Amino acid sequence: MLKLRDIVAARERLRPWLRPTPLQEAPGLAERVWLKLEYSNPTRSFKLRGALNAMLLLDKPARERGIIACSSGNHAQGVAWAAQLSGGKARLLMPAHTPKSKIEGVRRFGAQAELFGSTYDETEAEARRREREQNLTFISPYNDAGVIAGAGTIGLELLDDLRDLERVLVPVSGGGLISGMGLALRTLRPTLEVIGVCARSAPAMANLFHGSALPQRWDTLAEALSGEVEPDSMTIALVRRFVNRIVLVPEEAIAAAMRWMLLEHGQVVEGGGAVTIAALQCGAVELDGRPTALVISGGNVDEATLRHILG
Repeated sequence: MLKLRDIVAARERLRPWLRPTPLQEAPGLAERVWLKLEYSNPTRSFKLRGALNAMLLLDKPARERGIIACSSGNHAQGVAWAAQLSGGKARLLMPAHTPKSKIEGVRRFGAQAELFGSTYDETEAEARRREREQNLTFISPYNDAGVIAGAGTIGLELLDDLRDLERVLVPVSGGGLISGMGLALRTLRPTLEVIGVCARSAPAMANLFHGSALPQRWDTLAEALSGEVEPDSMTIALVRRFVNRIVLVPEEAIAAAMRWMLLEHGQVVEGGGAVTIAALQCGAVELDGRPTALVISGGNVDEATLRHILG
């Protein structure tokens, strides 16, 4: 089982490459609510934290064999960026619905980008097949101890900046982000409430957490959160241990949250990154006056999507 010391070590490992991301007050939502702006990272997503930590933990033979990863886009960019820094070669598979901005980001960092499959699950199956047949090193977007520890560094930064923090809202897909953050936050401050937010169209972790069987829809503004969770993923046990609850938000609430960030804050946020805002705005999580941080996990959006949400 991953430990707090792994996250602390990840922060030291990443320190030469990454600065803490900004924390911005959001009085337009409520008093004592802050936004943790992960889209300010070089790849406009939190994913590069875990990707770089995992890459730096690999030995030389593993890097030299070549890296393969699958992603709806943000993890792919993180792996491409990490490979460029560490001198590795990365091949990234992404589903056909991946926004063009994310595809271009992968290529900008010098990695090989390939579209495969109509859904994330098809893309992941192909990546794992190539891993076996071509003896490549696979870096999972969530089911990897190094990836989880890297993501958990966000929790340490929040506790550094907000001494009276009482709850945190975190976007959830495969659970890598909330697993690492939950472990860090609730180990250091056990009374703190950690709330996961899934898009209603991407309920995989919510289904596992609640024992429900809600269907998955691939046509969603939160494409970064789509996909099933591997049955043996280490994130499942971590989520059950460190997450207090998981809520769901509908598409219209995600669109409204993206519009709010653009029009009120002048910031472009992708659907998967805006679900925490949506949870407060639509009432999935109540506004109760407690000091609250919302993780805004990414900001890679196509022009077509922006035009759509603006009507």
